[in-house]
Amino acid sequence: MIQTRLQMMILGMLLMFGITLAQAQEQYQLKEDQWVGSQTATPGSPEAKLQSIRKMVAQDQGKQAAKAAKQWIKDHPNHPMLAEAYLVSGDAKVLQKQYFKSLFDYEYMIRTFPNSEHYHLALEREFEVASIFASGTKRIWMGMRSLSAYGEAEELFIRIQERAPGSLIGEKASLELGDFYFKRGEMRSAAEAYQLFLENYPRS
Repeated sequence: MIQTRLQMMILGMLLMFGITLAQAQEQYQLKEDQWVGSQTATPGSPEAKLQSIRKMVAQDQGKQAAKAAKQWIKDHPNHPMLAEAYLVSGDAKVLQKQYFKSLFDYEYMIRTFPNSEHYHLALEREFEVASIFASGTKRIWMGMRSLSAYGEAEELFIRIQERAPGSLIGEKASLELGDFYFKRGEMRSAAEAYQLFLENYPRS
């Protein structure tokens, strides 16, 4: 399922890092879209605290990670790693299947830190959330998944194209938008989306 794919992108291959996960101040960094172990950070530092939050995400502790990330962001509003903290916060919400809420973190990171090295990764995360919504997964309302999220899916596919023209993620979003309209029987919109896709990505 799409939900599982996104969660696996975030969790990564934990068994490959079984030894390093046991280290209290283990530092995690993004590698091939996964949070994986690397060198250690100074104990008690903001960097070390963020590493521990990444570790929670890597260990599928979404609720604890989301709470800790929120506090970290509040305590360090001007830290150089703030963009990464928002990405981690969004990932923690995804683990809890709070897809709509995760978009607030990804969106803030994208809009506030357009030059971040994790900018395109945040777009990838939004693309996966859009795909989840496009597949029929509803938004949570009053504790139940009862609100259609097709509008959010459409908006995200369009927005990703605008933010990353000519890129692989932009190409994927462009094609998915056409497929989204086609599956919903909106043939005129689908034709326009496919035409735009062919114009922008003639070699695809």
